[in-house]
Amino acid sequence: MRLDQRSLLRHEQHPGPSGLWYVNEINVEKVEKDPVHQVKLFKGLESEITGLEKQVNTWLAESGAKILHIFGNISPQSCPVDEKGGVLTKGSFLPSDILLVIHYEA
Repeated sequence: MRLDQRSLLRHEQHPGPSGLWYVNEINVEKVEKDPVHQVKLFKGLESEITGLEKQVNTWLAESGAKILHIFGNISPQSCPVDEKGGVLTKGSFLPSDILLVIHYEA
């Protein structure tokens, strides 16, 4: 934890030996919590990218988190294999996986 530089002043009173009241000043430091860094992961498919965008944007709007960094990765896909174990050169690839990582402050 980090202590704030501003100091609050509090007075404590107690009776002295002659019956007079003495006032002692006590400095009380205001304590502030350090922010907690967290990570949110989103996983989707390349073919469903619009749904992934909506999911991420909804979370961003609802969480109110302070975003520090967003990064992602798309996995490469190999060509589909036929029944004989050979690689098919015609046809489409399977959709790739997409991973988004959001580093934020809570």
